[in-house]
Amino acid sequence: MDKNTLTGLVLIGLIFATFTIFNKPSKEEIEARKKELAKQEIVKEDKKVSSSKKTEDLSNHTLNKKKKLSEKTSKKGKTILLENEKLIISFSTKGGIVESVRLKEFETYHDYVKNDGKITPLYLFKK
Repeated sequence: MDKNTLTGLVLIGLIFATFTIFNKPSKEEIEARKKELAKQEIVKEDKKVSSSKKTEDLSNHTLNKKKKLSEKTSKKGKTILLENEKLIISFSTKGGIVESVRLKEFETYHDYVKNDGKITPLYLFKK
């Protein structure tokens, strides 16, 4: 290490040490903070006792909501086709998810080997 690096590190250490010394809380502040924490713990314990009664009511309420939600989501969505001269895209109305994409101008190898003149659309992906 050269002289400038060593001087810089010593100055940083001095600044850190003086900052720590001047910002140390007094004994009165420490005692006041301990009293606040003790009060907060007492309040938390009281809330736990009262909230145990409420949790039973809330658990019944959440079970009812889950049943209703499962009934709603179990319904099947419809399929909507979006088509142009090159591809066919099918969407599900349940979440707007793309179910499949087909290319009209291309075909699979098996259809190509048949060489019957018909082009069946090539699926890029299916549901």
